[in-house]
Amino acid sequence: MSLKQNLKTIKQEFDQDEKMLENAFRLEILARRYRRYLIAIAVILVAIGVWYGVSHYLKAQHTHQATAAYAKLLEDSTDSEALKALEKASVELYDLYRYSNANEDEVFQSLTHSKNELVRILATYELASIEAGKADKEGKLNTANLDATPNYPLKDFALLQEAFLLFNHHQAQNARDKLLLVSQPSILQEEVDNLRHYQIFEK
Repeated sequence: MSLKQNLKTIKQEFDQDEKMLENAFRLEILARRYRRYLIAIAVILVAIGVWYGVSHYLKAQHTHQATAAYAKLLEDSTDSEALKALEKASVELYDLYRYSNANEDEVFQSLTHSKNELVRILATYELASIEAGKADKEGKLNTANLDATPNYPLKDFALLQEAFLLFNHHQAQNARDKLLLVSQPSILQEEVDNLRHYQIFEK
């Protein structure tokens, strides 16, 4: 009985070895058949790894250059070389720097097309505010650009400013209507309430 069992075990081992050899031959045939594809996949994976490493390195270099240029500009705002380096290294940071140092309408106008969304929104509001203020000094009312101001917090500022300008031009009802558009709750709610409470608007 043990001899039969031993023979059976040996046969099973031979069968397993045969299957392993078959699988090895199949793998070898597949490897030969698809060798070019496997090499191409390996090359692509290596290329992706190299590209990722290089792009990460270049991004770190640009960040370092932008930071160094910005630090120089904080020390000396007249350093034209640092300004050019900042523009080359990071256009978005360059636009933010230009916005924070802008004194002319033309600068704000150019920044309304910035790739930096925050700068674009702030410059749009700033320009609208300047234009509305200029018109008010001339005795005219120009709130069209303020009306088009995007974004929730700045929209509330624009509405408050519009209401004030409308009051100056004796359009009390329109001013009240603008105040009703200020979002609830708003960081400007206290100012809105003060205008209503002290009855600044004519009745």
